[in-house]
Amino acid sequence: MKKIAILFICVFMTLTGCSSKPREPELNQSKIINDFIIAFKNHDKEGMDKLRVKEDTMYYIETSSDKEAAIYQTTKARDLTYSTFTSSNTDDHAIISIEIDNYNFGEIVKEIILESTADLVVKMENGESPQQPDLTEQMGIRFKSAKMIKYSPIVVNFIKDNGMWKIDKVENNQDFYDALSGGYFKAIGEFGDPYIPTQEEITNYLEGKEETNPKDDIDIPISNTLKLKEVFIANNYTEYSGNYRVDWTVDKIKYSMLFDIGNQNFVFSNDNGLSLYYFWNYGFWGTETCRYDFNEEAAKEGYSCTDDQIKLLSSAKDAFTSELEKLGINETDLVTNE
Repeated sequence: MKKIAILFICVFMTLTGCSSKPREPELNQSKIINDFIIAFKNHDKEGMDKLRVKEDTMYYIETSSDKEAAIYQTTKARDLTYSTFTSSNTDDHAIISIEIDNYNFGEIVKEIILESTADLVVKMENGESPQQPDLTEQMGIRFKSAKMIKYSPIVVNFIKDNGMWKIDKVENNQDFYDALSGGYFKAIGEFGDPYIPTQEEITNYLEGKEETNPKDDIDIPISNTLKLKEVFIANNYTEYSGNYRVDWTVDKIKYSMLFDIGNQNFVFSNDNGLSLYYFWNYGFWGTETCRYDFNEEAAKEGYSCTDDQIKLLSSAKDAFTSELEKLGINETDLVTNE
């Protein structure tokens, strides 16, 4: 009789859901969002995965391959905040509308891509052989000055997974994940096509650059322009729309020096991808990632230069000075007629 009673109690507990190990309470969607964002900010991958549907590709915080950029992406993620607007749900699907305050990493990436693309276009128009720049280094530099912006509205989708509410798969929550990454995902093409500047954007950028370029305030006398042309042509330079370039080869490597009179800069380059610049109207030398003032013996604000970059720039500076002596002109002649 005792055995029958024990068996009856066990069956009764099974049917009524009673158990010696109580089931974990079901989380509501607001709690899931809150816990997921906390896990995201703390780079707690396990904590994030518990709150979302399992997929082949699990998205965490996206970081650039550049170490400095990655540091800023991961540390600044802790500043992210969010607010909940509305929510609704059925038996197996729920949504919450939120807004997220996060940094503008995506906007910065787009700016870098636009500027680099426009620069390549200009170089091609000047007859140069453009080299694809390393954009990740620029991210490392510019992410330092990232600003908080609002991503809104963001609709987060939930589904029931084994009877428990979970954040739905990524393809149904792309805006949510993109906002968490600061717009980085969409800019690099993680969700669809990457950002590619339109011709109109490139044109507007170049026109805007010209409007803010000090060269617009410089009036180069016609007599000086003709003088420069005579000097360069006499020294075997080739003219490209008022700019002058000379090429030579050493050990099968082609080198070039370009005097870009219109944009007030000098370019020393070779076909191995080396490009060194001098902006005489600004007074600094540079590469794609470095801006260096030899008078101050320091990198320009917002930039950093390695010892190797400074050595290369110093060599280009010597070549520039030597070339001016050979041509019988000075920097002042490149701007005004003395």
